[in-house]
Amino acid sequence: MEEAWSTRLDLGELGNVILVADGLGGHPCGELASRTVVEFLSGRSTSLGNEHSCEAALHAANEYLYELVNDPHGIGMGTTIVGLALRNDAIIHFNVGDSRLYRYSGGELKQLSTDDRSASDGNLSHGITQAIGGSVFPLAILPHIGMTAPLGVGDRLMLCSDGLTDMLPDPLIKEILTASDSPAFAVETLFTCAMQAGGRDNISVAIVAWCSR
Repeated sequence: MEEAWSTRLDLGELGNVILVADGLGGHPCGELASRTVVEFLSGRSTSLGNEHSCEAALHAANEYLYELVNDPHGIGMGTTIVGLALRNDAIIHFNVGDSRLYRYSGGELKQLSTDDRSASDGNLSHGITQAIGGSVFPLAILPHIGMTAPLGVGDRLMLCSDGLTDMLPDPLIKEILTASDSPAFAVETLFTCAMQAGGRDNISVAIVAWCSR
């Protein structure tokens, strides 16, 4: 079981960036890989609010992780990444791997991220088809990048590792978000339910909600 990392960055007038990275299980140094990618993208946070520069930043993070591997024990380390950049006029979202981003709006739950994963064998096991790093030799990535409307009243964005979504189906996630009065309570409930369902992997959850000023 590898460790997942997340962070929130304040970008002033641009808005905020939220990132969740989940080190690859079965690969070496997953904790180092996830932390490294979060720290690398944190240093380029202003690039994440534009689709073109966001893609370039993700490619750079992938290349950097491969360049970092000098210790033979770290060869093949890798991580997923999912994130978003809040702007006044839009939300830029991106992912590589199977960590997910959902939008809850108008009582409906929609997955905005794209899963890079192979089919499950029915026992909750699956492989991912791309990641940041994760190979014994450098591989290029094809990041998923999109744009959605700004948050409205009652809207929520949820970023999470597959440790949550492997345990909880989307209808239950929707039910919890609908019933939760606050993002903090929703996170606590989601985590508790995932642990009660088995909690077989790291569980990282971040929720962004609209608030008036």
